[in-house]
Amino acid sequence: MKSTGCNILLMQKSVLNDAVTDLLSLYLTKAKMLVIKDVERHDIKFITNTLNCLPIVNIEYFHLQKPWFADIVEEVSCGDENIVKITGIKNMTNTTNVVIHG
Repeated sequence: MKSTGCNILLMQKSVLNDAVTDLLSLYLTKAKMLVIKDVERHDIKFITNTLNCLPIVNIEYFHLQKPWFADIVEEVSCGDENIVKITGIKNMTNTTNVVIHG
């Protein structure tokens, strides 16, 4: 994955993958890749449409067939939680995001 230039990985929430996810997260963190775990299934479709990229369901299909690039991907504090802020997205579709914290 690192050889493709990928530096961020969003992983869909799954009960079956918890052990694999923890081990994979450890290795990817060591490779200086940001790992965002437990993304809801319905959010994956929205995120991939917004970023104009394809979801990958198998590691064997991991290549930059339809890559997306952003200037900055950062984890920022929002109250007692952290959110991931992605700015400067190239070829982004027209969507609007509103974060409401209460």
